[in-house]
Amino acid sequence: MTLLTLSNELVVEIVSYLQYDSDINALMQVSGRLYYLLSPYLYLHNARYFEGTALSWAVQNNVASAAQKAIEGG
Repeated sequence: MTLLTLSNELVVEIVSYLQYDSDINALMQVSGRLYYLLSPYLYLHNARYFEGTALSWAVQNNVASAAQKAIEGG
């Protein structure tokens, strides 16, 4: 069994044990499915544990799509 054959629920459960946004982001790069599944989780995780630094980064770098996701996530 590979990671990509696991159910969405199981993947999210596994990801819940990751501590850093960079680890979640790296996993998101594996496939389109994981990107779309974990993108909302990443922004929620960032808001909860890293004081919304994703929103600050998005604003400073003028990346409106990332800012919108950060607002929706946290």
